[in-house]
Amino acid sequence: MTDSSIISIDESSLENNVAFLKKKMGEKVIISAVVKANAYGHGIEYTVPLFEKHGITHYSVFSYSEAIRVYNCLSNPQTIVIMGWIADQNIHDVIEKEIEFFIFNLERLEIAINCAKQLNRKANIHIEAETGMNRSGLGKEELKKQLIPLIKANQDYLNVVGLCTHLAGAESISNHSRIRKQLKKYD
Repeated sequence: MTDSSIISIDESSLENNVAFLKKKMGEKVIISAVVKANAYGHGIEYTVPLFEKHGITHYSVFSYSEAIRVYNCLSNPQTIVIMGWIADQNIHDVIEKEIEFFIFNLERLEIAINCAKQLNRKANIHIEAETGMNRSGLGKEELKKQLIPLIKANQDYLNVVGLCTHLAGAESISNHSRIRKQLKKYD
């Protein structure tokens, strides 16, 4: 059987798109190239150097293995964020390589703190708040009563880079009222 599809990237279009976004949003805005799922089938090892060539300095992936692939094909250190899966045994390496990652439950935070203490360095974390997707993230009470005190008690080992949530079906206008409710809860 022969492949029936070919994916090609027009480099000048990519360059124009990056320039357009930077012009619209301003130079201070950081654009993250989401390259999960093997750069949506385009190939991490092909797309990341291309993005890097055209000024992208931030990459978002789903898993540890994708983060390592991005890490290995960058010519200069750049920001990489893991939005999803990291096996417990890989958190040590993630912290060592200064890769950022989502904290969506207390167990992951405790593992991150322990690994950061062993390395005597800070883990770069993003806190994911549950606002209605009901798939991952910490609820309001967990954030207030458990997570925040744990972060305050371990400030020497944690760098809170961001706070985020997962908007359920934000790409569809039919979910507008649900997204509004999530944003209100997030605020």
